[in-house]
Amino acid sequence: MIAGVGGIIYLTIAYRRQRGVEASDFMNRLENAARQLGSSDPMVQYAGIYALEALADENATERKQLCVDVLCAYLRLPYQGNGRPTLLKEVVEKHAWTDGRRNVEEIRTHQLRPADKEVRLTIIRTISRHLQDDASKTWSGLDLDFTGAVIDGGDFSGAVFSGGKVSFSGAKFSGGKVSFSGAKFSGGQVNFDGAEFLGGKVTFFGAQFSDGEVTFFGVRFSGGEVSFSEVQFCGGEVSFGRAKFFGGKVSFGYAEFSGGKVTLNGAEFFGGKVSFGRARFSEEAEVSFGRAKFSGGEVPFSGAKFIGGEVSFFGAKFSDGDVDLSDAKFSGGHVDFRKPAAWDAPPRVPWDDGQPPVNVLPDQWPPTVWIPKE
Repeated sequence: MIAGVGGIIYLTIAYRRQRGVEASDFMNRLENAARQLGSSDPMVQYAGIYALEALADENATERKQLCVDVLCAYLRLPYQGNGRPTLLKEVVEKHAWTDGRRNVEEIRTHQLRPADKEVRLTIIRTISRHLQDDASKTWSGLDLDFTGAVIDGGDFSGAVFSGGKVSFSGAKFSGGKVSFSGAKFSGGQVNFDGAEFLGGKVTFFGAQFSDGEVTFFGVRFSGGEVSFSEVQFCGGEVSFGRAKFFGGKVSFGYAEFSGGKVTLNGAEFFGGKVSFGRARFSEEAEVSFGRAKFSGGEVPFSGAKFIGGEVSFFGAKFSDGDVDLSDAKFSGGHVDFRKPAAWDAPPRVPWDDGQPPVNVLPDQWPPTVWIPKE
């Protein structure tokens, strides 16, 4: 018995020692790969990316997360965008001073990352490759932090966001093409809050929102093209609350709202074109434009079909711009236009006799403007 207990103790000590050696080896490899990624030589940087990828795929979730954190951290570093070389170190100036008995001179020089955009695109490809349905080593479910990153290109097509926390909060989509086509948002939290779409083309074409929470709260659309065409909103919660549409083109053409909850409460439509052409509102969908402000630009619903679910414009402010529902079909569900905050530029609708379809509220047209008591 004593010998047996001694053997168990020895094995336990050996196991812990081995775990310590493995942890030390992992941290050394992580540090070396991170140092390579921080190099000013692009080839060394690529080697660092692939080293981090290999290290992540060899390890369990906690260590895998550390490797992914390093890759995401690089994307959050200062970056000018549009492929321009980025400073590795800030230049101050050459200056000299006297330090006691000697003269001291300091010179700080530029070190550029000449292929910074390509390095960033490689990181995005690496992450996206591990978010695919058929990925042999999946990173779905890990946290991905792109907070404040400048993104002027990248392909997340087919990515599966099924857990963890993914943040594009405050990110700037400043040019090039960024694709989330066919992506699946099926769990966890994905956050685009405060992101800015400034130019280029960002597409969510054919993406599916089926579970979890995806927020675009306070995003600013001020240039370029952003497409949610043929997107399926079939579950979970998607929020565009207080989004600001200043310019450019945003399309929800042929989007399918069939389940879950989609909110544009307090969104502001100032300019540009936001299209819901041929969109379909059906089944168990809840879509709200509550207290949205339509004060400029074009918002066409050409050929849209309201055949089920609940769609609300309750308390919306129609003060300017062109909201066009004249070619939309109202045959089911409920569409609520009650108590608008302003009716100076009313939406164009397909009925002219003041009697809307039975699924539209209020039943007497036009709605009565509601001014809240102070």
